[in-house]
Amino acid sequence: MIKVVIFDFDGVISDSKRAYALQMQETIKKISGKNISISEFDKRGGNTDQIDDFRHLLQTEEKSILDNASKIYQELTVKYKLMRKLYPGVKETLKQVREICKIAIVSRKNQKRLIEWINYYSIGDLIDKAIGTLDHSKAPAIKELLSEFDCKPEEALMVGDTAFDIVSAKEAKVRSVLAKYGTTMYEEAVEKEPDFIIESIEEIVSLIKKLNAKE
Repeated sequence: MIKVVIFDFDGVISDSKRAYALQMQETIKKISGKNISISEFDKRGGNTDQIDDFRHLLQTEEKSILDNASKIYQELTVKYKLMRKLYPGVKETLKQVREICKIAIVSRKNQKRLIEWINYYSIGDLIDKAIGTLDHSKAPAIKELLSEFDCKPEEALMVGDTAFDIVSAKEAKVRSVLAKYGTTMYEEAVEKEPDFIIESIEEIVSLIKKLNAKE
């Protein structure tokens, strides 16, 4: 019986990758003058935290440069905010899922930013727990949720759009669901052998019901 569905945020709940890529592209150009292609940001989106992206793209460990890049990025959020939106059917789907089980979010954002975006989309009342983590795996956060909800690994699903999400789910020993509709690196994610693949977020409802019927 599925007791909790754990969603990634960007690429699963929020369609924000293009905004992120453009915002990062402009930030890097302001800092270094480099005009990096959008595809480079697509490769990294959702897999690392923002500071790691700056380290990689700017090739520096200099704290003042990294801090300045982060500051410029945050200032550009207003410019690109309206490009970020929920995927179609998200609110309706979350309402249906919550009638069956609990809902959690584990995201590669810091906690404050994650809560700000959840509030921006007005979906806080549909989420039982949200964790923003910059750990090099989401597994510790997933295990924390399982403990808090008194849930065995086999009673949870992790829905993500990247190889990072699938690997994190496996490390936590929960079943993984690849959100094909949000991934920019589909083949890489599939290589990690997700347990299920969904074409739209609405499909998670029928998947939960199908699994519960079997169990």
